[in-house]
Amino acid sequence: MAIKSKIPGSSYSVNTGVSEISVSSSKPLLSIRTKTTAKQGWVIPLNIIVLAESNNILVEVYKNTTLGGTPSWSDVATGSFSEYDMSASSTTGGIKVASFYIAAGPSANTGNTFNITKPIRYPLKYENSVQDTLTITATSTNGTASVYASIIWQEID
Repeated sequence: MAIKSKIPGSSYSVNTGVSEISVSSSKPLLSIRTKTTAKQGWVIPLNIIVLAESNNILVEVYKNTTLGGTPSWSDVATGSFSEYDMSASSTTGGIKVASFYIAAGPSANTGNTFNITKPIRYPLKYENSVQDTLTITATSTNGTASVYASIIWQEID
């Protein structure tokens, strides 16, 4: 979905939908990456929102982690040079670019949003046959948590 922004280029967003994701040990919630057809341009993450309905969670954001299981990449929108995955079952390696805790509860309207304040430090690009990825993971601090996630980013070509 495209959204308006004051930054040049186009803004896009994807989310995990209205069905919660059950999380106990570390699990990838949502990943974005550049398409192989994106020969030039930048994907700049602007905002990550994660909500926990039951049990507190640790959220970690990785650049270029290896996704396990069977990732299924889908186009974001016509005109976008990004794609997303919500099918991966595990992660290995990568660079941790952010981490934060979120208190559980449907009324937890504060503390459940993380804003990337320095997006230029971790832009994604396609270069020399390497696709950059950004992955949001969650781990319950106690038992199983019901979790939702979304990410907003800017594409500049």
